[in-house]
Amino acid sequence: MYIRLKDFIHAGPLGLAILLMVGLLAAHSAVAQSLAVAFDKTTQAEHITYIDAAGTPTLLDVGNPNCCRMNGAVYTVLSSRDTVAIVVTNIDGTDPRLLVQRLSDGALESELAVPANHDVLALSFDAAGDRLLALAIEPGVSNLTVFNVDIGNASWTELSDFGDDCCALQVGLSSFDEDNRIWHISARNQSSSQWSLYQFNAVSNTLSSVNLAQNIWALEFIDGAAYGLVFD
Repeated sequence: MYIRLKDFIHAGPLGLAILLMVGLLAAHSAVAQSLAVAFDKTTQAEHITYIDAAGTPTLLDVGNPNCCRMNGAVYTVLSSRDTVAIVVTNIDGTDPRLLVQRLSDGALESELAVPANHDVLALSFDAAGDRLLALAIEPGVSNLTVFNVDIGNASWTELSDFGDDCCALQVGLSSFDEDNRIWHISARNQSSSQWSLYQFNAVSNTLSSVNLAQNIWALEFIDGAAYGLVFD
């Protein structure tokens, strides 16, 4: 069972830096174990890692070499496939790519190149449609685009874009409403101070938006209801 995700940065034992937490795994143990992506500072390899209640990490795989710089902790769990998708680059910031790894043993299932001249800012998984969605921008163009990522065919298909002058995005501030299959993203036009909640409909592949009375700092959908964190 995987529950709500949290980004987490921690310098751990064994020369490991825990880059992000990708969930809690409780299905195979009486005691829930944290599941994380870790970076071995000695070998410069990335690993899928269990962390027990005492904070001790156990590496599940041999690791991916020359990896990783994380792009703002851009990741999502593909729940029905028991995998995690993570956007990474080499240590020197080159070769942006999408890794898909099994949560059970950390094995690398797929490695996809990111579309040329694009930065991936967010990922989300549409479980009902069994597809991976990505939010990417072409630096200097300011045109935010939603892509369908076909992992099997290693292809990226443009579904919808946010139009000219869009967007300044709060990286990581998005949440997928699984009940209604709508991806909610907090963003604003480059020339405006008005933040909006953009809504990508994963059924119709259409985009709409509503203005926000206050800027939000966290967003989560639980049982079809939206919960946000605001500063008053």
